[in-house]
Amino acid sequence: MAIIIPVKLLHMPSIPLNKVLRHFSVLELFEFSQCSQKAAAAIKLTNTKNFKLELNFNLSYVRINDDFKFEVKKLRADEVENVTGFRTFEKNQNMIYMDSRNKMTCLWEDRFARLRTIFSHLSKLFGCPTYSVRSDASVPTHAFLLVMHEIISRQSEINVLEIACKSLQENNVKWILEKLTVTDELMLGEKLSEDFGKNNSIQFVAKSLFIFNAKWVTPQKLLSMRNCVAIELDGSLLTDQDIINFFENWKSGQYPNLEFLSIKSEKLTRDLVLPGALRIERDFGWSQPKIICGKQRYIHCDFQILAHNGTIGSVQLDELARDVQFMVS
Repeated sequence: MAIIIPVKLLHMPSIPLNKVLRHFSVLELFEFSQCSQKAAAAIKLTNTKNFKLELNFNLSYVRINDDFKFEVKKLRADEVENVTGFRTFEKNQNMIYMDSRNKMTCLWEDRFARLRTIFSHLSKLFGCPTYSVRSDASVPTHAFLLVMHEIISRQSEINVLEIACKSLQENNVKWILEKLTVTDELMLGEKLSEDFGKNNSIQFVAKSLFIFNAKWVTPQKLLSMRNCVAIELDGSLLTDQDIINFFENWKSGQYPNLEFLSIKSEKLTRDLVLPGALRIERDFGWSQPKIICGKQRYIHCDFQILAHNGTIGSVQLDELARDVQFMVS
């Protein structure tokens, strides 16, 4: 009969311990870290600094590597019967249950505060940068800003950032964008004054840019977004002449990476005429779907515009919605 001898992992030298821990899944690493402070410290031997950490306030979860999700639900009487144990986050014990091999549900009274606690705990445990933060207008400002402070203390770039919560001040938005360069996707949901973006070091370099309440976006500020791949402005005050000037700039090569543009403005009129544009018959104007910045886009082409380098762009004008959409072939 074989005798099973338990292996004392934490008594092993760092190199063989590292080799063992590298075979652990995200969940197994987390569970191992719950054993002791020494176990938690050993986690970083596995090069977890390359992990992908995501916080989603909208859907109430923190995710690691697209593999494992810690989801937070508000504690209710009908949820207690599901509880199978407790886990510790930032010295706070938390009731949990496993939904599947890939998701742990954590029950707490204050959902947003505990999302931040779990995010902070995992960020320190794995020592990895934050890949994305998604938010919306229901998120308390205090919870959102605590997360931003923590991220900015450790990194200067983030891939995906949605800036939206209950009542964020303009100086907070300015501080975040001056401290964090957003590389892939930036969503701005706050109401900002017309002076926003003046006399500061904010750079719009994200590949995909979505701005609600875009009244502050002037033609000059639109030109500062010239390196973006996709730009969407909702609620802007750009005029017919601003749109004409934009297309002249695009034709001359001022927006070399641009593949998609959408501008909704109450200032647009039915009299908008695009010089040099070729009108397309309505029945034949549907564009081919195109994946741009991870999203499938297509428009109904009312006009085609030719850039000086021979690139063709399709334009859709919705006079009722006061919306201009533009897609590069």
